[in-house]
Amino acid sequence: MTGKSIDATLFDLRGQVQQFLDYDKARSQVSSQTVFTVFFGVWDLLEYSTLELECAMRAVDNTIAELFRQLDLLAKHELTPVGIILPRMIDVTYLPRFQSTANRTSEHFAEHQQKGVFLSAYWNSVLFRSASQWRNGEIYMPDPNAVIAEQVRARQLYPYGTTDASDAGKHMPLFEHVEQPCLILSSDSSTSDLQAAVVEKCSDTAAHLFWSVTHGTNALSHSNQVIGTN
Repeated sequence: MTGKSIDATLFDLRGQVQQFLDYDKARSQVSSQTVFTVFFGVWDLLEYSTLELECAMRAVDNTIAELFRQLDLLAKHELTPVGIILPRMIDVTYLPRFQSTANRTSEHFAEHQQKGVFLSAYWNSVLFRSASQWRNGEIYMPDPNAVIAEQVRARQLYPYGTTDASDAGKHMPLFEHVEQPCLILSSDSSTSDLQAAVVEKCSDTAAHLFWSVTHGTNALSHSNQVIGTN
């Protein structure tokens, strides 16, 4: 991934923040307190997992530094202390987008998977350190990966009647499919051209943990990469 591509990814967040600031300035009503939800970085990390490890770690550092610069702008704009809901990064190797590369990069897939797991953990360590040092508001850091991992383990263990230390597999899983998304690319479509691809929708959306190759999970209500306020 080139520096230009990384900048384009970061600009997407800056653009969303600026859109909110412009919108909020035009409002006549002043809110007493604002809570922002920022689920950011999934696409970035999917791309970084294809880089050399040192370069990928540096990209993570730069991306999270940019994230907190944008949070500083939001906090500076508000009249009262802000609350930030900032979910930790999910393990991107669970995602259908990552798994879809298995056949195309089978020779190096295990290496990419190991790097993806490491970078997901590294992202969270840098994110937590930066959040603990931030003094412009309160940050809450839920762990959506725990939800995903629990459902994946439950689906894998339950058919065999076994459980792990957390009792995963003891109860019937919520999702029948934890690898295949509800929306799948038709056999003649290329995953490299997602906008032009033809997709087929599953008959039971509630049976799938993941919605599509390009979007988040049903459990997360398609919320990745969105800034919202309430």
